[in-house]
Amino acid sequence: MYTARILNPKSNRQVACKIFEISYPEFKEVLKAGGVKGLSWHLLDQPHSIRTMEATEYGDSAANNFALSVFENALDWQLGLTAVKFVKALAQIGKKPKVIRLAVTRGGDVYVVSSKLEILM
Repeated sequence: MYTARILNPKSNRQVACKIFEISYPEFKEVLKAGGVKGLSWHLLDQPHSIRTMEATEYGDSAANNFALSVFENALDWQLGLTAVKFVKALAQIGKKPKVIRLAVTRGGDVYVVSSKLEILM
């Protein structure tokens, strides 16, 4: 996980977001072992993600407390669901992604982004 800025399609402004990455082979393995929720928790269990949760644990709202945001915005499901929807959409046209990048805004919006941080879905 790392932090970057993307152009939010709702507001048409740049917003800071957290980017989660997973390779396609790892995606298949984790999805097979733990399902959609297991995939979400696998992404949230990255060392930088855990450090961010610990560093912001005293925030009083989801906007400034990442751990609270995970539950308030249902990220424990939403990350996995978004990744699976993206892979299914690509499978319909006969393609597979090399890496799946998910961007999460402070408002809890989850987007699939390219390597150049352009929103794909």
